[in-house]
Order: sequence, then C-alpha cells, then structure tokens
Amino acid sequence: LNLKKEIQESAGWPADGMKLVWSGGVLQPNHAKLDALIGDSQKVDATLVKLTERRVWFDGIAWKGHGVPEVTAGVSAKGVTEHSQLTNNADKDAFLRHLVDEGVRFESLSNPGHFMSVSRSKVVLGKPEEAEIFREVPALNGAPE
Repeated sequence: LNLKKEIQESAGWPADGMKLVWSGGVLQPNHAKLDALIGDSQKVDATLVKLTERRVWFDGIAWKGHGVPEVTAGVSAKGVTEHSQLTNNADKDAFLRHLVDEGVRFESLSNPGHFMSVSRSKVVLGKPEEAEIFREVPALNGAPE
C-alpha cells in the first residue's frame, strides 16, 4: 500500500485504481511487506496495472438485537426501471465501478447505461448525467480493500 501511495503522489493515480502484479500474483495491501517478499534484491520486476473500472456488488448484514434474526441485504437494480428506487435484495447484482476525478460512480450491469443516482432521499436508477459521485473511505474496521 505504501508503494501504491508513492506512485499515487508521483503519477497522480488513485491508489485504489492500481494493482501491482509480481511473480504471477496481485500484491495485496497488509498481506506482507515488500522487502519480505523480495529479500535483499534491489530490483523489483512488477507490473503496474491502472484500473478505470471494476465489477462490484453490495452486501450487508443488519443486526437488530438479541433474539431478533439478522437481516441480509444488498443493493440491486434487477427488475428496476429508470428513476425507480433500487431494492435491498441480496442477489449480488453487479455494478461496474467507474473511477472519475471526483470519486467513483456505479453503472448497473442489469441495466447498462444507467447509474446509481440519488433522488431526494432515495437511491434510484438514473441516466449517466444524473450519476451520483461517491467518495470511498477506508473500512471502519481497518480491513484491507
């Protein structure tokens, strides 16, 4: 992650928009320190891949207290029409995450060309020019990406 942050500062690419490939695998943050992987070598032959899009889905669990069952929820655009509210079905409906200068936006793969948008207090399916720009923040529990 520190290497990605250094590249981010010098190249201007967001750290979450890059993957480092080394020795046939993608290096993951917080899995091992780079010097532990490469030893005393002064040269690292790694490939930097710049990502502009990736497929994601949204999952969550709501805990309602003692004796009440947990509720599994997600975000889904399946069966939703333009300007209609997205559902909380946990069906792993995929979205394409687009990196933009201001943050990220999410295109529905169930309804290509339509994006997560906000209308009043609802998350709806909107046209590209209505796409909401989201800002990603680190996980509250400190888990890696």
